Amino acid sequence: MSDQLPVLRTCGYCRGTGRRNEFDCLACKGAGVVWCPVPDAGYPEDDWLPSRDSNLGNHPRQA
Repeated sequence: MSDQLPVLRTCGYCRGTGRRNEFDCLACKGAGVVWCPVPDAGYPEDDWLPSRDSNLGNHPRQA
């Protein structure tokens, strides 16, 4: 576990717009940014992005 504070990053679900279809994004609550662990916390750099894979079982955080 990293002792560093989380950082603000662009929301991976709405891509920073704060909107999903006609509604506010539920992941960031319309802000367009989310708090994320720092990249050196042991996760790959792009692990915070939602997976577009059809094989979701291989996602590292679903273990």
